[in-house]
Amino acid sequence: MATALNIRDIGEARKAALELEARSRGISVAELVRSFIDDGIGQAQAGRDRAAEEETDGGMGGTGILGVITAAGELRVDGRSFLYRPEARVGSQLGDFPVSDLRRGDTVMLAAIKSASASCAVSVMHYLPVVGQVAGLSGNGRGFTVLGAEVELARGGSIEDGDGRPVPVSALEEGSKVAVSGLWEGTRIRATHVRIVDGRPRLRDSITGPLRVDGNGDSYIGASPRAAASPPPPSPCRAAACSWRSASSWCCSSPSRSTWPRCRATTPSS
Repeated sequence: MATALNIRDIGEARKAALELEARSRGISVAELVRSFIDDGIGQAQAGRDRAAEEETDGGMGGTGILGVITAAGELRVDGRSFLYRPEARVGSQLGDFPVSDLRRGDTVMLAAIKSASASCAVSVMHYLPVVGQVAGLSGNGRGFTVLGAEVELARGGSIEDGDGRPVPVSALEEGSKVAVSGLWEGTRIRATHVRIVDGRPRLRDSITGPLRVDGNGDSYIGASPRAAASPPPPSPCRAAACSWRSASSWCCSSPSRSTWPRCRATTPSS
């Protein structure tokens, strides 16, 4: 139901200006006001549409998005789905693999571009906060340490063996080598998925996470002391590009709209 509009108290100066403009156009004041309202609404809508179209990264640029895969075989991070190129692969210390091999609970870092209606991943990296041997298993097996970092298997977290098969917590043993997916919470890792990787002797131990420095100038990742290291060199990527640094190189992804036709949905169409 339309609401009656009765504009008052616009001032004598505005009234005089409206009458003068209406006479110059050869129309009534009412017609002039209606045209001004229509033009103003159209310009406001065009501005919103333009802003939405120009918002290509939606705050997702820079170092990217870090989150947990919530559906196996899909690029769904913390419940949010992303489009991706059909040939897209996930970069990983374990060896690159297709998006379809992602496990529920895997942690990933992705760079994405955004339009008004969808988000498209242009690069995906498998985030493993720690890779190394299990030590200090707790009584129920859900808590352990790797490279000095405290790890606790989250509720709903899962474990798989070297063949990719789900296994119970009891499969973890002292000395088992694991690749842990999860997120840091203070000085410990809340593990969402654990891969047992005993059969991969060439896989290097590593620990990755926020670096903190105590009052004595000593550096730590979690509770694990780290040797002092020089800061990484600046990113060679252009300011408009999405980027993050791997152990040996920078990964750059320019958010060009030309990538959109090569993206596809993360779930099969019905």
